Amino acid sequence: MLLWHRLLYKPRQTLARRVAFQIHLWCGVGLGLYMALIGLSGSALVFRSEIERALRPKLYVLHPGATSSARPTLDQLLHTATSALPDWQPRGFEQLASSPSTMPVQPVVLYMMPRPGHAVFAPHSFTPDQLLVYLDPYSGALLGARSRYAGVMGLAANLHYYLLAGERGYVVNGVLAIAFLGVALTGWILWWPGVSRAISALRIHGLRRSLHGGRSNWRRFNWDLHATGGFWSNPALIAVIATGIFFVFPQPILRGLAFVTHTDPDVIRAWYSAPTLPLRPLGGELITVQDAWRAAADSLPQGAYVDYLALPSEPGNSFEAIAYYPHSAPYAQPFRVYINPFDASPMQQLDSRSLPLVMRAVLYVYAVHFGRFAGVVSRVLWFLLGLFPTVLLVTGLIMWWSRSLRRKLKRH
Repeated sequence: MLLWHRLLYKPRQTLARRVAFQIHLWCGVGLGLYMALIGLSGSALVFRSEIERALRPKLYVLHPGATSSARPTLDQLLHTATSALPDWQPRGFEQLASSPSTMPVQPVVLYMMPRPGHAVFAPHSFTPDQLLVYLDPYSGALLGARSRYAGVMGLAANLHYYLLAGERGYVVNGVLAIAFLGVALTGWILWWPGVSRAISALRIHGLRRSLHGGRSNWRRFNWDLHATGGFWSNPALIAVIATGIFFVFPQPILRGLAFVTHTDPDVIRAWYSAPTLPLRPLGGELITVQDAWRAAADSLPQGAYVDYLALPSEPGNSFEAIAYYPHSAPYAQPFRVYINPFDASPMQQLDSRSLPLVMRAVLYVYAVHFGRFAGVVSRVLWFLLGLFPTVLLVTGLIMWWSRSLRRKLKRH
């Protein structure tokens, strides 16, 4: 019998299926707990901003009323935060209004890192912590601060990103995600029952009969929930896993995509590289943070707004402003501007809309990974998707027990 005929009509007799089964079984057993924890923590993070807001409502209470001329500048907000938290070093402002003259609707967030010599780790882990400082853009008051990886949601984020082990855990997470991807892909191979049974294999059997008072075959239902449920969830699950792998290993993947699509690698390098540092003019003084924000906002295309302003790591380094177009998926259509720290002129402007197609697709990895591409609908679906690896783990272990382990124990 020809190989293609066996693949179409009798796939269980092929060597490819037997190999796929061993990969799926032992990777699934070995990584089952990891996959379940990553899925559950990912489900929590889909609605992290809403949960954080509910847990800490005082961080979001503003006192509007001041006109744009009377509101505190970013430099004044920076001074407030650094005076209250001297052991922490500011890195950048987030949640800025669309321009310095626009009425803010949310607190300004200042990201801070421990200063050299004052290492701070997230609770119960080896992950370096960060501090998010909330500032009222109207009164200039410090509303409060929270550790990025403390509390229930912080623990979920630390586990999901770093496996509670810092940068080493981040890399290990990427390697395990590759194995997770292998489990998902081999699951598709194992699902294929042959042409004659393909339509029937798309439905979960046994549940309807049980609901109507008939006798149900729980083993059949368990198998269908694992195989058929895995088949339908696999496209989204593979997309989430693949984007997670990209977060950990972006450079090799980008180089591979550039090679396959014949994209100029210099375009990719330019997007991720800062421009050459400017020479300090004789007698030149550094501009203020407020001037950098205003210069970045003035240089943007119509409708785009600055969301994040990275502060120079050292005096004389450029400011980096990351802006977005309205109504775009989060982090999906950025406009990056580098501001000269001496004369507030734009040193470099990078518009994602002018990038090659492959690069524009890559910028949607965050939206795809956390389901932020179709409003509440996609987020709810992604929340449910994160629960499914636990379902697959439980149903898979039941099958392994009933088909293999229990029989071996009876023989002994």
